Amino acid sequence: MKSGIRSAVLNSFQKSDSERIFPRLNVNRWAFDLEVVVLSQYHELAIKEIPVTWNEIPGSKLSLLTATLSMLFDIVRIRGYYALGVWNTGRK
Repeated sequence: MKSGIRSAVLNSFQKSDSERIFPRLNVNRWAFDLEVVVLSQYHELAIKEIPVTWNEIPGSKLSLLTATLSMLFDIVRIRGYYALGVWNTGRK
């Protein structure tokens, strides 16, 4: 499933939609927002892409290598586990 979305900042859901999506989340790290997008697509919810301005904060302790590997691992888990039915989308 290809989303066409380059980045995700999620903050607006109707209550009924959030009750279907958020209890099903399995990822609680870098890629949790990607999992929200994937579940939203399974439930055929409308997704609107809104551009944001990113401001880098000096002194960040983020390790580029560790963060990249963590995100890659989570992307593979999300795609694989939902495709194989290991994680339940809740879609009937």
